[in-house]
Amino acid sequence: FMGALGYSMLLVAFTDLAFGWSTTLDVAAADVHRWFAWLSAPWAGWFPRAAPDQALTEAARYYRGEGAGMGLERAARLGDWWPFVLLTMLVYGLLPRLLMLA
Repeated sequence: FMGALGYSMLLVAFTDLAFGWSTTLDVAAADVHRWFAWLSAPWAGWFPRAAPDQALTEAARYYRGEGAGMGLERAARLGDWWPFVLLTMLVYGLLPRLLMLA
């Protein structure tokens, strides 16, 4: 786990890390956003930047279809996912391990 967390931090610091989602299922972006909001509930109150908003969830859908023609503003916006991804790893990956160790 610590290796994955460390590698993630290196990616955030030294690459253009972005996140996107897509599915072949008929799922609305609003439903996916509710799921992300539920996942980020433990930290949304004290670190709201790490809780993706509806606009970010919608912007990250179908990111592959645009390829190199994606605008710089949208590409930069997809980089706003890293706090959510890292806190998800910490809360749902590290916290249960620490509780079991205690």
